[in-house]
Amino acid sequence: MNNKLSKYIDSDGLISLKDIVISNEGLISIDDISLKSIYENSKICDYIFKNKDIFAKTSVKLLLEPKKEGKYSISAAPIIGISFQEGLKRIISGNLTLKSMFYFEDDVSEYGIEGRLIASYEKRNNEIIFQLWEITKFDIPIFYLHGVFNIDKNRFIHFDGALILMDSETKEKMKQPYLPMSEKEKKFPYQKLFRLDGEIDIPVAMALADEFLPIEELSKEFLIKEENVL
Repeated sequence: MNNKLSKYIDSDGLISLKDIVISNEGLISIDDISLKSIYENSKICDYIFKNKDIFAKTSVKLLLEPKKEGKYSISAAPIIGISFQEGLKRIISGNLTLKSMFYFEDDVSEYGIEGRLIASYEKRNNEIIFQLWEITKFDIPIFYLHGVFNIDKNRFIHFDGALILMDSETKEKMKQPYLPMSEKEKKFPYQKLFRLDGEIDIPVAMALADEFLPIEELSKEFLIKEENVL
């Protein structure tokens, strides 16, 4: 690791954007060190860089060199479960815990692509702990979101995203619709990709989730914008 860069990296492997310089050409640097977002992080970094209100509150995963990753795509997800906004509404209205699941299976493709979005909400005093896992059957990391929503402020006060390398057995257990969801399993290797410490509105949290999650066909139904909700 570059010695000059190490002092800016926190315990999660993230760099605070308050120390970052972005040129007119969009080049990222810190302490005259050129940086670049990784493949999994590129869309959400683009969103954060353009929003001054959340820029200084956020830390993200940045690398000295670009990391090349493959892409995959699927089509059409059925509507299963409840939306992001509806989940928050139900918890605020009295539910203590809630789970939402969206599922996709494509038997037509060569690889038999399968995807699942699992979201959980848990009320703790005046806060809602939000967690989301987006899972495929492939041996690739899970995309994970975590947020803390303050009911009194009607805003998120924390939001972060990570990649978790989870074993196949645990992935299968998570698909059971009525099993309670636990906190992120620390026993699995994970890499945090961004973290926002500060207050943000629900639409901003939804935009962050939309930019971060890779399987659009799963997340678009979950993140659908609803009028007169919250």
